[in-house]
Amino acid sequence: MKKDLIQKVLESESAVKAEGKGAFLVSDEVELTIILDVSTQEVLAVPKVKRVTVSAETLLLETHKGERIYTDAAVGIRALKFSPQDANKSRGTGFAANR
Repeated sequence: MKKDLIQKVLESESAVKAEGKGAFLVSDEVELTIILDVSTQEVLAVPKVKRVTVSAETLLLETHKGERIYTDAAVGIRALKFSPQDANKSRGTGFAANR
């Protein structure tokens, strides 16, 4: 995806708020996962992105865990995935046995 298309998608999402030039804040209503092209055969999925900053030279992704991922703006973003945040859903640990 080109930088202009990324900005257009983020601006069109109701759960994303523009915070100045090239900065976007993702609300807690949705969970944003960004899939980056790392090489010709590898992708990197960055889940739970809360802030995206797009500049001419860099792309900064900040997650809910406080992680910051800096990448060259030339690195391609393959997809932006918005998932609804289900506050009422109970997430199990995977260890529960069926009774």
